[in-house]
This record gives sequence, structure tokens and C-alpha cells, in this order.
Amino acid sequence: MQLEQHVISSGEYSRNIWYHAGPQGTPHSLCIFLDGEHYIRGLDALPVLEALLGERGMPSLSLLFVSHVSSDPGQVDYACRHADYACNERYARYIATDVAHWAQARNKGIRATGHLICGLSLSGLQAAYVTCRHPQTFSLCLSQSGSFWWLDGKEDRLSPTAAKFWLSVGDQETAENVSHSPELFQQISQIAGVERAAANIRQLGGTVHYHNFSGGHAPAPWRQELAPALRWLLTPR
Repeated sequence: MQLEQHVISSGEYSRNIWYHAGPQGTPHSLCIFLDGEHYIRGLDALPVLEALLGERGMPSLSLLFVSHVSSDPGQVDYACRHADYACNERYARYIATDVAHWAQARNKGIRATGHLICGLSLSGLQAAYVTCRHPQTFSLCLSQSGSFWWLDGKEDRLSPTAAKFWLSVGDQETAENVSHSPELFQQISQIAGVERAAANIRQLGGTVHYHNFSGGHAPAPWRQELAPALRWLLTPR
């Protein structure tokens, strides 16, 4: 699978992206991966996605992976990951408008609506937030071990939604009262956070598949569930 590397800059944001174009002449959806480096390198997701898209009956997709750090080597600061992914509306608009429109301008086959967004850990939280806040762009969300513990006491950050969500968490993700450098503190466990989010999103009108996988907060189980999760999300209700 070939990826083109670009930089998408708008306002306060400038991020490296890696792009795989779907067919120009066929209407299809866009699949955006936050934490793009983790999906490409840590999960080695490209072979999984290439095999999935080659399956009979699978719809075509354009794929776009967004870096979690600034595109400027002199500006790299991992604190920006916390700032971007903790239910940040400015960053959500950047993804749902600037990034999505950039892809649509490059490929006229990409539809205007009905896209998919994916994330893991803290970017899994932001993926769900973006989906709720920007229904005109996204109707499908994959959140792998999403850091929904951040929503403890702030559940109103999520909006009513009609989208489909695959929410997963490992049965070993039980840690509580954990500090995440440089500035976040996790009081409840990852499991408790995801379970609460699943219940909350259902109450808000979303369709949720909750997957409690065997393992911890690690790339191997996220890679293993990637294809089944995308198959479920891309299958019409």
C-alpha cells in the first residue's frame, strides 16, 4: 500500500499526514486515523488495511493518517497530543473541515458525508468527540481503548448522535489514579471509562458495539481487532 506524505496547515494547526487515495471515479468514504504514527508504525496497520480493502464486498475507502505532533521539527511537543485529543473543539474542526476538505479536493470520488474516524487511547476519546460534534462529516467511529476516563464528571462534552461506534478496551486495563505526563491525571480505570461512555453514547442515540478484548493497553490487540471493527462499522445497519 502506497502512502503520499503531505502537510495540512490551517490556523494554529500544521500536521504531517499520510494519504492513500481511493478510486477517483467511484463514490466512497474517507477513513481518517488520528495518531497516524501509531497506526502506521506501532500497529503496522497498512497490511491489515490492504487485505481488508481487498476482500470481496468491502467498500472502497480513501485512507488518511494524521500525525499527533506538529509538522515543524522545531515545534514538536508531545504535550500537544494532550491538548488536541482532550475533547478539543478547535482541533475537531480542523479534522472535520480542513483535513476532510483537503482530501475531497484531491479526490472527487470522496463523498461529502458519512466518513469514518479512528483513534486509540487519548485519540480514541477525540475520535468519539469529533463524531458527536461533526455529524455532517462523520457517521462512523472506531475508538480503541479510548481514554474516556477523561470524561469523568464532564460527560456533557458528548452530543446527541445517530452515528455507529465501535468502543473497545482490554480486560487488563484496570489501573486507577495514574498520572500521564505532562499534565493529565486518570482517576478511574480505562475499563470503567469506556463502559460509561458506551452507556452514555447509547443514551445519546448512537449505536454502540462494545468489545472487551483479552489484553492490555497495547498495539497487538488493537491490530487484531482492526479488521473486524472496520467490517462491522462499514456494514450497513
